[in-house]
Amino acid sequence: MIKKPFAMFGAGVLALLMTSSAFAKQDVKFTTADLEKMVTELTKYLPEDTRMVYPVKCVVETNEEVNAYASPFFAKDAPKGTKPTAMMTVFTGLFKWMNNDIRLVRAVVAHELAHLSKKHVGTGMKAADLDLIFTRQQEYEADATGAAILEKCGYSRKDMTDMLLRLGEVARTAPASLKVMGDHADCQRRAANVDKSNLVLRSMVSFTNGEAYMDVRAYNKAMMQFDKAVEQAPTFFEAKFNAAQAALLKYYDELTPTLRDLWYQPDFGPSMYLPPSGSKPPVPNDQDRANYLEALKRIEKVVGQSPTRADGSELQGLAFVLEPDSKAATISEGVKLLEKALTTAVTADDRLRIANNLAIGYQRQGNITTAIDKMFAEQKKTTNYNGFLAANLGAQALPDKIKGADATLAVNVLFTYLSNTNPQATGYSKVESNFRALCKKLNVTTKEITRQGVPICTAFSLVDGDKTVFLLDPFENYYKKIGALDAIQGYSNKYSGLLEFVWQGGNFSILTEKGYDENDPNDGKITPQLVSSLEVIRVTSYNPGAYLEIRSKDERVNTSYRVTVGMTVEDFDKFLDSKSGEAKQLIHNAAMEDWIYFQGLNFGIFVKDKKVAGITVCPSH
Repeated sequence: MIKKPFAMFGAGVLALLMTSSAFAKQDVKFTTADLEKMVTELTKYLPEDTRMVYPVKCVVETNEEVNAYASPFFAKDAPKGTKPTAMMTVFTGLFKWMNNDIRLVRAVVAHELAHLSKKHVGTGMKAADLDLIFTRQQEYEADATGAAILEKCGYSRKDMTDMLLRLGEVARTAPASLKVMGDHADCQRRAANVDKSNLVLRSMVSFTNGEAYMDVRAYNKAMMQFDKAVEQAPTFFEAKFNAAQAALLKYYDELTPTLRDLWYQPDFGPSMYLPPSGSKPPVPNDQDRANYLEALKRIEKVVGQSPTRADGSELQGLAFVLEPDSKAATISEGVKLLEKALTTAVTADDRLRIANNLAIGYQRQGNITTAIDKMFAEQKKTTNYNGFLAANLGAQALPDKIKGADATLAVNVLFTYLSNTNPQATGYSKVESNFRALCKKLNVTTKEITRQGVPICTAFSLVDGDKTVFLLDPFENYYKKIGALDAIQGYSNKYSGLLEFVWQGGNFSILTEKGYDENDPNDGKITPQLVSSLEVIRVTSYNPGAYLEIRSKDERVNTSYRVTVGMTVEDFDKFLDSKSGEAKQLIHNAAMEDWIYFQGLNFGIFVKDKKVAGITVCPSH
């Protein structure tokens, strides 16, 4: 979940960087003859889809998109009622993206042919809202079947996992909360399903879960997932690092807003978001100190594992300048670490972030002039933009020595901040006041500031009484704690993990999912082993007072909204226009109901008598 750099004065360009070996192979071609040979070899071990005509028609299409697919092909002049021909299409962009590695292309083709053989192509689904989950299950099945076929042809099963991991890089910058809840499960999860014994792959799944929880600012849950990744792969530095970041965010989250307002705003790095403020007394308390010490312990382990890595040292420096009790020696040590990090940073975005956090240390030492100088010196070197640095520059009147081109740059930076930030953001009014004063001083007229709305996060959990149920959580966390089950509904004889567990007279339910297992007996028994393998994929409640909380995606805006069972549609519309949702039939306890579903936000509402009578948190198609 990496924030993309924001270009302040022009459009940025995002380039896919291939390895040097890929460039060395640019002249290699993948032809239709190559695909035909590959398909002939693989289909020896796959049953044909009786709805289509074989052999498979092969097409290599000149197209830079990273894609391949199996499909029915209908000839234009074919008589009515003629069966379509099975077709396998590979884009040239896929071959290039796979670094011209024939092993990985073969794995893609095996996966797609498995879709054909298993009759996934063109088949209907049992219920509309299960389309996405059935698609995920079919992807798992095609991965496993394709890997088995590779082995029968004398190739390695590892080719399938390598292909999935490479394919996963296509979406590496997408928010993890969307990757893990899409109609195709994230590629690390799929690779781990192919090679279930591989602890490294399983640790990557836990890591991606942790990133997804970070997306929605569930920091405790994120730490648990990152810790699990480290248990599975003890040398997993990134997991330790992110757990330490999450711990530092938890500490910062629980500081009093009054105390936080005294400091410049920190930038926790490209993969993190700031938490919203809570309501507490305006001084650090024992819990704050305990949170801080927990973060320091984790950070020390990260630095201890790789003492030469700049990112660990930078995180430690940020932690030191955020010390709760203003200990001069600790803040001074943080300034030293961040000064060192600034001298070795290469990219403009890194330098802006480090200069911003270094300014916090100088501010807390009472040296505002140096704090401004550090931030402004780095901003002068680049047209890239850092919203935290802009907010901190605008937190006070800029000194008179900022003149000429520097003053124009300051106006541009503050204007960019005001035009890209919701007015409810911490410090916004102060920045606007100083911006107006600077414009008046320089006799400058700017374009009108466009006021931004509040972007909102996806929903990832539902609260019902004393229960908070998170998507992606192991189902066994809830199975015996909610109470006596009313029913268990199965929706596929083939996919045994697709089960709906119903409690409280139908008022509360959890839909589950697990990866496909070709060795699963599918006997329909709910065993401890099955329960332990299930993940929460959807949670629904009709109980009055149950709610989901939607937080601002902008880390500087301390706003959240509650969607509560029992609220009126009129009140709901004050937060989100109910007419912007999609009318959709959702399945519940084996029956279909008409819901309003909000694409991209992971939730839906059931409306009755002009009130929200039910809420569901579920994947976004």
